[in-house]
Amino acid sequence: MEDGANLDPLDADRSDKPQPPLANETWQKRWRIAGGVTVIICAAMAAFGVDMQMLRDSTTLFLVYWGVFTLLFFATLYIVALDMRYIRAQHAIEARDLFQETLGDHEFRDALNEAVRSASNEDSKNDVGKTHEPRES
Repeated sequence: MEDGANLDPLDADRSDKPQPPLANETWQKRWRIAGGVTVIICAAMAAFGVDMQMLRDSTTLFLVYWGVFTLLFFATLYIVALDMRYIRAQHAIEARDLFQETLGDHEFRDALNEAVRSASNEDSKNDVGKTHEPRES
């Protein structure tokens, strides 16, 4: 495997150059279309399979018909799982990039730490002359 061919979102290079996508969006469109087609075919097979007399007459044809239906149904479930995994990976990459742009950025953390220090210094200056009275229980 080449150095730049790593597509794992957790092991991606942390440099400023753009990272390659997990999968091409055209592939996602293709498997979504395939999923829609398998859903439509499964629905049609389920609707028409109930009324077909030839499926009742032939055990072999019945098993083949519903075997194809079962394969298409599991193909649909696989496509759904594939799409969910892709969406989750995209979300993880976007969350990582957002973190790198905010809390992961050294300049931002330095500015945030400086703001916290100056706020705590102002609070301590304001509390110098105050006395705290004990609370009554």
